[in-house]
Amino acid sequence: MFLEGAASHRGSFLSAALKAPLPTLGRRGERQLPRARRALVGWQRLCPGFSRPPLAWAVVRGVATWLLQRGIPLMGLWCVVGACLCLRPGESLAPRGMDFLPPTGQGAPTWSVHIRSRELGIQTKTRDFDDSVRWDVPEPQWVTQCFEKWRAAGDAKVWTFDSSDLAREFRRAAESLGAGDLAPCSMRRVGASWGAAVGRRSLAEVQKRGRWRSRRSVARHEKASQASKGVLKLRPDARRNMQCCDAGMQLVSSRAAQVPW
Repeated sequence: MFLEGAASHRGSFLSAALKAPLPTLGRRGERQLPRARRALVGWQRLCPGFSRPPLAWAVVRGVATWLLQRGIPLMGLWCVVGACLCLRPGESLAPRGMDFLPPTGQGAPTWSVHIRSRELGIQTKTRDFDDSVRWDVPEPQWVTQCFEKWRAAGDAKVWTFDSSDLAREFRRAAESLGAGDLAPCSMRRVGASWGAAVGRRSLAEVQKRGRWRSRRSVARHEKASQASKGVLKLRPDARRNMQCCDAGMQLVSSRAAQVPW
């Protein structure tokens, strides 16, 4: 696989797939695979992995508006919510209506989103329950008009599409805008890089919002300069269109609110 030019993570997947049903092949098993392990280490050194670059807010607006024009307003709204809340991919599709918590005064002056409720028995990636993220971003405050409708839906899921449908349409939108090969997981990096780029949050505040355990993980996701570089790579016409998407973003919210449950 290395000689064929495959990325090193393919080797890690293969190793994990073998060891999952056959634990005796693991490090503490009776039938270890020392040569395979050494080969994988060398593969990772020669072909180090890389993180997907973050997206600038202009690209998020452009993708969301393109999805709206395609008649998929909920996916467009997901782009905005996912970017602003800095959620992990699995968490971003899980919220129910009751997970959107309204402001209650001084204790909770803004809307917030409840993540991985203990009653569901599903932990976060860091093995926690009952995380929450505040909706304290000033730009897309118009999204909150959907929160009340969602909350009234109770335990119904907010997003009516699955991850495969989202990935397919997201890539189509990115390609049509000239943004390259992008994936929905890039939205988490938007939340990390955008707040730092405009000077709204320090690195410690970004870490708290993204719920990363280590500073190293934050540094891997927070790439404000990379986000700006991504905008400069876009076609001039696509860049102009993305700067004019504010009106379309307002329609994302209004049309998404009309989708029947």
